[in-house]
Amino acid sequence: MKSTNVYLKNEILFIVPTATTDRGVGIHYYPIEKLEGERSSRDIGEAILKGLKNSLVGVPHPSNWVEVLKPLFKIVGVKDWKSLNKNSKLVGVFDTGTQFVFEPTKNEGSRKGYVTISNEIIRVDTPLTLEEIGQKVLECLSFSTDDNGGL
Repeated sequence: MKSTNVYLKNEILFIVPTATTDRGVGIHYYPIEKLEGERSSRDIGEAILKGLKNSLVGVPHPSNWVEVLKPLFKIVGVKDWKSLNKNSKLVGVFDTGTQFVFEPTKNEGSRKGYVTISNEIIRVDTPLTLEEIGQKVLECLSFSTDDNGGL
């Protein structure tokens, strides 16, 4: 299964591919897409497909977690995980091969992280257009909450 995360912070979307290490641990991966300003559902859909394409299995397990996250922090413009989580939203996007799964989350802060809002998960059989993918991401972002409980 391929997956990517969509962070919304300061009105900017960051599409971050996920990878599974050779020890079975999920990590943020690269390259990260940054969508600022005016963006269409199609633009979001294209970025999601790029993120899914870069979702890998079997990457080397990191020995230094700080180094793994530095590129993410740099592109987002934050210094650490706590700053990344502050006032941000997250949607997970998964491609099972037969379905796209869109998972909105509740941001419970840097200690607890993002928790899936199970009753708002959207599952759609493939194929989907780029516009449909982007629309589902935006829909899930509307369900997601930041660490202040804001929608």
